[in-house]
Parts: sequence; C-alpha cells; structure tokens
Amino acid sequence: MKLICWNCNCAFRTKYTLLPEADILIIPESESPAFLQNKKAATAFPFSAHLWEGKSAHKGLSIFCGKDTSARIAPFYNDAFKFIVPAEISFRGKNFVLWAVWTQPDGNDSYNGYVVQAVKALMFYEKYLDGDSLIAGDFNSNACWNAHFKQDYNHEKLVNLLAKHGFCSLYHALFPCAHGSETDATIYMHKNAGKPYYIDYIFAHKSKIASGATLKIGRYEDWIKYSDHMPLFAEFSNI
Repeated sequence: MKLICWNCNCAFRTKYTLLPEADILIIPESESPAFLQNKKAATAFPFSAHLWEGKSAHKGLSIFCGKDTSARIAPFYNDAFKFIVPAEISFRGKNFVLWAVWTQPDGNDSYNGYVVQAVKALMFYEKYLDGDSLIAGDFNSNACWNAHFKQDYNHEKLVNLLAKHGFCSLYHALFPCAHGSETDATIYMHKNAGKPYYIDYIFAHKSKIASGATLKIGRYEDWIKYSDHMPLFAEFSNI
C-alpha cells in the first residue's frame, strides 16, 4: 500500500497532479468536497473517496483514496479532537483504522495546542489502537520543543504512548536516530532553507515496518515553491 502525507499549503486542486499515484493521501490544508464541486475541480480528481474535516471550506484536513481503496470516518470519531480523524479503511480486502493528523494552535495559548491535541486525542482513542493501525500527518511536533509543553502532553509523551502499543515513527525506524536529532526535514519554516525541522510523521506498528516498509521525503528544491512542507512517500508491503 502506498501512502502520501503532505501539508499542501492550500489550493490542493492545483497541486494534486504533482504527486505520484498512491492508495491513500493525507492532505492538511486542502479544500472541502463542496468547495471543489463549486470550483468544478472534484470531477477531475482520480480519487474514489474524499473524507474531509475543517472549519473553513478552503482549508481543512483531507483523506483521499485511490482505486481499490475505500474509506469512511469511523463512528467513534470525536469532534472534540477535530483534526485527528480516524478513518476506517478497506484496501484490497484488508481493513484497518487510519488516524489522519493536523494539529493546530489553540488561540494564543500555544502550550495547549499542537502536540497537546495529538496526545490527548490518542489517549482518548487508545483502546482502538492495534497492530494494523496507522497514524500519520502534520503533528507540528518535535522533541526539540519538549520543554515548551507540559510534560504530560509533549512530544516525548506522544512517542512513549505509541511505543507502549508497539508503534514507532517510520522515519526513526528506517533511519535510526533519536527524536530531535533528525538529519532530514519535513518543513522549512517560512520557506527558509536555514530553518529545517522534522514535524510530519507516519507511525506504524513495528511488525508492519519489519515486514517491509519504505519512506522517502520530498527534496527542498523540488517542493518548496508549492509548500513549506515536504511530502512523505511511504509504502508498506504488509497492508
């Protein structure tokens, strides 16, 4: 199964052709299905399903499915965690839950935004996590900011919570390094090449990674004119 995660920096309808074919796309900052219909763009999309949650029709969180893949928002979705969206996926006879993530600031109180939302949401959904689950998207989080957030909800807590259930970051499994010591970046703050950070993640169960998985990160020179985030291209042999 091929999975792409990319915060597209809006106007996905003009950018989707840049991406290679995939089975599932997680696209923060993308338009709603209704918005795309009004723009007469949705009919051109090569996707069999489009799930979306957002507060503004031109900027929300999308899950797109390609051929042989279907999805619906899980009945246990809790709107209190609006941008951590569990989707029930069916892919070539295999069923699993995918959590699409796009963490947000919390007004002027950054201490309660971003990774705090992800940790609280995954604590709420903890009973649904199993070896077939995937958790992926724009977490806006890195261990270098651990001290900025309360210890109970920082990046370290996120990693430890998922590790308790056998999950790890695909990047850190394939390119071993400590969180906060990444040599690659998924965002260049304000599109500045001198401000690289690793803040987008795909978390998978260790058994899924061990049975065959790959990850590539888009290059700055190829993608920076389209978004400050680089796309993540993952492939799993056992999904």
